[in-house]
Amino acid sequence: MSSQSPCHRCGASHMVKNGSKDGQPRWVCRNCKRSFSPTLGTAMDRLRNTPTEVECVLKVKNFLPMLRALACS
Repeated sequence: MSSQSPCHRCGASHMVKNGSKDGQPRWVCRNCKRSFSPTLGTAMDRLRNTPTEVECVLKVKNFLPMLRALACS
């Protein structure tokens, strides 16, 4: 990530890994000194659930219309 993706806040490309929090790696920009996770700017940003939990909920949500159809027939 240090040379591939620019900082989301200042656009600089010099970032280094800065430990982890809740199992997610953290990065810090050497230019603006701000830290962030790889999920910054995505739908998973600030979400407290794991990707596995989100996947399970989406699978259940997609399955509900089929259950309703079966219940009505």
